[in-house]
Amino acid sequence: MNLPRLRSTLIISVAVSIICIASIGCDALMPSAAPPAPTPKATPAAVKPPAGSDTQTATSEPISTPEPSPASRYYYDPTNKPDPFEPFKFEEEVLSEEEMITRYEVRFFRLVGIISGVHEPKALFEDPLGNAYVLTIGDIIGKNGGVVTSITPEEVNITETRVTILGDTRTSDILVQLHPEEEQTL
Repeated sequence: MNLPRLRSTLIISVAVSIICIASIGCDALMPSAAPPAPTPKATPAAVKPPAGSDTQTATSEPISTPEPSPASRYYYDPTNKPDPFEPFKFEEEVLSEEEMITRYEVRFFRLVGIISGVHEPKALFEDPLGNAYVLTIGDIIGKNGGVVTSITPEEVNITETRVTILGDTRTSDILVQLHPEEEQTL
């Protein structure tokens, strides 16, 4: 055989093979031009009446599933839904004065001032958050239900009654001084 002729035949056959492979691959990527065949609609079918029935013939309605229309696509309805772009608003817990004054133990309150020498002496206490409370004899303060029993010019006496685990009742007197003695360090 002739070598140049064999070489040209080989080149032509390789080129034809590449074109065939490329055309097969391109058909898989390109959509077909023909629209899909429509689905056949259900036709009414004759239904046999049950045995012993008076009806001679009966037909049933065709059962068809509705095709989704463009109008039935999903639509977001924001009514009664929070705005996702608004920052969160945290509501603060609103407590009454009675709830605030019984929120902490007596040892966390600070005696700020005393009004004495009047018919009904008063004591001004401050909680850890800085809220002030004016108390008179008989008022309740602290988590354990302490009762103000006496107010003198220098101190306030608070009596707390507690029930122990064993069921015993224990009463303790707490003296809160207006100007507590400061410890002197050397």
